[in-house]
Amino acid sequence: MAGKKKKYKENVIAFGEAYLASMNQTQAYVDTHPKASRETAYRAGSRLMRNDEVRAYIEEKIAERHMGANEALAILANQARADIGRFLKVEDGHVYFDFGNPEAKAHMNLIKKIKTKRKREIVKGKASEEWEHEWVEVELHDAHAAVVDIGRHFKLFTDKFEATNTLNIVGLEQIMDMVYGKPNSG
Repeated sequence: MAGKKKKYKENVIAFGEAYLASMNQTQAYVDTHPKASRETAYRAGSRLMRNDEVRAYIEEKIAERHMGANEALAILANQARADIGRFLKVEDGHVYFDFGNPEAKAHMNLIKKIKTKRKREIVKGKASEEWEHEWVEVELHDAHAAVVDIGRHFKLFTDKFEATNTLNIVGLEQIMDMVYGKPNSG
């Protein structure tokens, strides 16, 4: 009996993970049961999505992967404080990118994009073994944009001016009569 429960739990987890990867119940069933037809996968996937244990597993994993406001603000704060120096190495007056050092490895999430370009010398139609030129461009996430996003969250900047006034209506009719004159009662 314990073996059946373990196998059942493994199937719940396998289907749940496949669903989280594709967010499609039919595809999740196909991924966990490759020999199943699409029609069978559709029906079985639908049935599994109504299973309480499967739903609970999927909801638990989604909650674990959910990014809360504090985590989002922490990521923006890291981007706002990003420093390209973490990725640089200076040696004999030359500057190199060094992504292997522990400081760089710990901050790879600050990099938005890396571009590389290499050239080899071609002699008599054959490329040399060594690279003649290597060019690397690293772009970090925009620190200014991160600061602006944080400022907006804390309402430090406003694009609109909000004003609230209270109008005392007592005596309004007399003031209107004075400004616009009494209406003709004829």
